[in-house]
Amino acid sequence: MIGIYTHGEVIEDQPAFLMRRVYNTAGTDITQASLSNINYTIHDTSDDSELVSSTALTISTVVFDTLQITAPWLNAGGEADGYNFGAELPGTGWATPGKVVQVQVTFDPASGNDFPAIFRLTVLPWYD
Repeated sequence: MIGIYTHGEVIEDQPAFLMRRVYNTAGTDITQASLSNINYTIHDTSDDSELVSSTALTISTVVFDTLQITAPWLNAGGEADGYNFGAELPGTGWATPGKVVQVQVTFDPASGNDFPAIFRLTVLPWYD
């Protein structure tokens, strides 16, 4: 099994666009045709509680067959080649400032074993 681990920050209750270059178990970039399902869950790392249960993502909207290079990607320190997975998730999974949450994305390939990507996110407060 391979795994991809990314750290970041999100603002409480606000949607966030999570980006990553994802490789399959053979070490090549994922494509839409190479996957049959993608699901994510969100956990509170302080007590392992599940904040968001398994939720399906639509492959055609979150997987890019060509690498994407956007200003947010480059501003966040992404590699020059770009990303091929990008999903906007609602802020309901990170409603409490100061918490560290873990978004676990499971990729189910058309053939072969599932593989994960993990985003560990610190929740920042939003002041009105």
